[in-house]
Amino acid sequence: MKKKKYGKCHLCCENKELTKEHIPPKRAFNNEKIFTYFGEQLITTIKKKYPWDLDGLKKTQHQNGVSYYTLCKNCNNNTGSWYANDYIDFIYKIAREILKRDNLVSNTNIELKVEDIYPLRIIKQILCMFLSVNPIDFCEEQKYLRNFILSKEKTGIDKKKISANLYVLNGEFGRYVGNAQHVSYDLSLQWMSEVPSPPLSNVLFLEQKRFFNIYCNITDFANLFSYEDKKTLTLKLPVYESNSMFPSEHTTKEKYKEMLKNKK
Repeated sequence: MKKKKYGKCHLCCENKELTKEHIPPKRAFNNEKIFTYFGEQLITTIKKKYPWDLDGLKKTQHQNGVSYYTLCKNCNNNTGSWYANDYIDFIYKIAREILKRDNLVSNTNIELKVEDIYPLRIIKQILCMFLSVNPIDFCEEQKYLRNFILSKEKTGIDKKKISANLYVLNGEFGRYVGNAQHVSYDLSLQWMSEVPSPPLSNVLFLEQKRFFNIYCNITDFANLFSYEDKKTLTLKLPVYESNSMFPSEHTTKEKYKEMLKNKK
């Protein structure tokens, strides 16, 4: 008999029995065998080899997609029925549009027309995924964010507090990054988190101190549309590689090889 897991739900923050939450949803191409690696050992090996060279590193196997025990049954069922199916539909439509392209070129932009989607439901599912990959103490602090997700019909996000973004993930790897700090060239720090959902990757900024215009900002999915609004939108999506564990870092494999060659 499988042992039950108890703890604080990352959404309602109540102590309850926790259920398994697939991140992204299982039917959004997250139902195959996946291996995850942790950042500490990647940092220790990055000076010796390419960051995507994972041979010999310890890994965790997820037999049926990446999942964690983060949500209670009630929150899992509610968000699943309110948002997940429409997010899955969105991912399928994005994937079909991308497949129509001959090839993807990193560090370029592509325009994709996505028909009959529910923008508010999509962004709420994305924000729910971010809560699941972040530690519980972070989730407890984000009452504003949690209330927005738990109120099915609620619209409106303060764009100074929350910035939700997308990019097309070009390559084999995705990264789950929670509670991270992006260091700018002026050494200022910006809180961020990143969650892969191939063919896309989701990037979240909180209390944004500077404008990041390198992604497709979809924050207005929460401001311009109601729960019942179904729209056809054209998204201008940047195409980036994700070859290391560092958030918001998109150096191509070719550039990495050139850098290592010059270093030697």
